[in-house]
Amino acid sequence: MGMISRYFERLATRIQGRRPGPPTVSADAAGLRIGADLLEWSGVRRLEAYKRDAYVGDCLCLAILGAGDRVFEITEASPGWEAAGDAIERFLPAPWRTASGWCG
Repeated sequence: MGMISRYFERLATRIQGRRPGPPTVSADAAGLRIGADLLEWSGVRRLEAYKRDAYVGDCLCLAILGAGDRVFEITEASPGWEAAGDAIERFLPAPWRTASGWCG
């Protein structure tokens, strides 16, 4: 490994070390668990899907408005992202599963 490669490797380690990783997401019949928080399905008020420009590529994101106007954000980098998407389709009440019920 050359000197420049080692420099970039150390730089990446420093940068990544300062940022917390995305929250882990899991879901069951009770609701979405985002990090240490539980968002019950009945508490979901709005969903906003969007792309964030990450210079090298795009990052898919989902903002979830919960009860008490609390906003949660998960991204495709969040562990459990795909399972969370499947659970949203499975567990949200019927009006949310129609195209007109989705916001974003």
